[in-house]
Amino acid sequence: MVYQMAHLLKADPDMTVEEAAAAARTISEQAHMCFLPDNLDYLRAGGRVSNTVALVGNVLSLHPCIEVVDGKLLARKKYRGKLIRIIPSLISDQAEKYRLKKDHLYFIWSAGLSDDVKAAAETSAKECGFEPTTWIKTGCVITCHGGPRAFGIVGFSESD
Repeated sequence: MVYQMAHLLKADPDMTVEEAAAAARTISEQAHMCFLPDNLDYLRAGGRVSNTVALVGNVLSLHPCIEVVDGKLLARKKYRGKLIRIIPSLISDQAEKYRLKKDHLYFIWSAGLSDDVKAAAETSAKECGFEPTTWIKTGCVITCHGGPRAFGIVGFSESD
């Protein structure tokens, strides 16, 4: 959201404080963010899932899609398989569900995410019509929940 506001302010440096505040509210309402942990170890360590759920989830290669909804982290759809294979589904699912604008997509990642996974994300985003994309390393909230090798996306809905 900060990037979007910076772009608006650069494009219109004479924007009033009231106009900037209204634009920030609109951007906030249109923002959609989700991430996939590589495994459930950090969710288990944080008490978000039980030892049994983490064990079974890791054996089955389950990746819950954690979305930020009204400032809360909520587990939504579960994906199964290796990140490199499920990222295209995540991108297309989120793009369709939230009618994301195609003019920019942000990828978030934590340390250890492989170059192959990053390349798959780039390819999938282009196939879905997103251009350009920007990579942003995760901060402490996503990292402490998702652990190393987490991947996520941030996009903005089309205006109604």
